[in-house]
Amino acid sequence: MADFALNLQTELVELLRNDAALTALIGSNKVFDAPRRGQRPPFIIIKSHDFSPRDAIATSLYDHEVELEFWHARGARELGFQVAERVVDLFLAHPFGVSFRAVRQNHRHTKTSIEQRTGWAKTLIGLRVTIEPLS
Repeated sequence: MADFALNLQTELVELLRNDAALTALIGSNKVFDAPRRGQRPPFIIIKSHDFSPRDAIATSLYDHEVELEFWHARGARELGFQVAERVVDLFLAHPFGVSFRAVRQNHRHTKTSIEQRTGWAKTLIGLRVTIEPLS
């Protein structure tokens, strides 16, 4: 099952990296599976990815909760909301899966905050997808 989680995560990163509208907002090569040491904003990382089996009688379903972090140096939250809106639109419209089928996709939350020490703005974007393995 970890293979499906990694495939989903890789597909999500590539989806976001290859979107022209998102690139226009944050720049190119600014989406990462994990943060790079010393990376300066703006950037998006996968903060967490949790998955668990779902009780299903006729099939095997798995719920995946993915939380993305978008960091940017502007203290205003407007850019965070714009990026979150684009990420959610892409996520909800994308037909995930080669080795699995996305049964349901939804947006769980968007939260913003300002880090006191640096003044950087952080936007958390919570996504959820339920998948069914095809093999």
